[in-house]
Amino acid sequence: MRRAVSNLTRPFRHPPPPAPDRHRPAVLIWAAGVAIAAGPGVTGAAAQQSTEGTPGEALLARADSAYRAAGTVRALFSQHVENRLLARDRSGRGVWHLAPGSRVRMEYHDPEGDILVADGRCLWIWEPSLQPGQIQVSPVGEAGGGRAPDMIRAMLDEAQRGYDITNAGMDEPGGPGGTGAARGQGEGPWPTDRQSLRRLVLEPHGPGRYRRIELWISEPDYLVRRIRVEEESELVRIVALSHMETGVAMPDSLFRFDPPAGVSVFSMGEPCG
Repeated sequence: MRRAVSNLTRPFRHPPPPAPDRHRPAVLIWAAGVAIAAGPGVTGAAAQQSTEGTPGEALLARADSAYRAAGTVRALFSQHVENRLLARDRSGRGVWHLAPGSRVRMEYHDPEGDILVADGRCLWIWEPSLQPGQIQVSPVGEAGGGRAPDMIRAMLDEAQRGYDITNAGMDEPGGPGGTGAARGQGEGPWPTDRQSLRRLVLEPHGPGRYRRIELWISEPDYLVRRIRVEEESELVRIVALSHMETGVAMPDSLFRFDPPAGVSVFSMGEPCG
């Protein structure tokens, strides 16, 4: 399998994450645990109405509009998953690519070789750091129990479903949004572009999949730079994006995945491909 490696990764060096525990469940790749969010999010008249609502709703609408207008997105990412029930955690870093049409590529460089590719129809997940002989493939979207490969889109859409939305103010560079120090032990360090971030806190009206969602939104571009999600399953997922570029030309080949010879492919849900 040929993998396009972005030059973005070469100038930057990050501290290595903890060595992977091969007995842990494969929970690092975001889309493996996030169901597709149904619905269009905030658009058109709904976005206009939201900007006239609470400060939190207005900021969310700006973030939604900015993300839709961005087109293609490329960034470095750091991700941390904590399983509080098992008292285990796992971290990863790499390059994230997004293009219209539910096309996503998350290419991990730590752990080396782990990859997620969504081509608009199928979502391919291969984690050789945990299961080198197994690839999972599932449909993208609502059909067949599909999954949401785009973590930011999934959270922006989820925010429209029965949450109290609070604009929690600014996190200055190097503060909680920049280092992760205020989010608990083991939840950092994180890359930062040194910009100020405004934090949104989402708390559900009732029982659901998520106990709490936090989004850090940069100004003046209103792009989501960090996500923290607490799930009812006692998982805490955190993703931070840095060196973000929008409107980047991306070849179609970047979103194609050819399973390597000798690796078994398992379909999750209805057949895809």
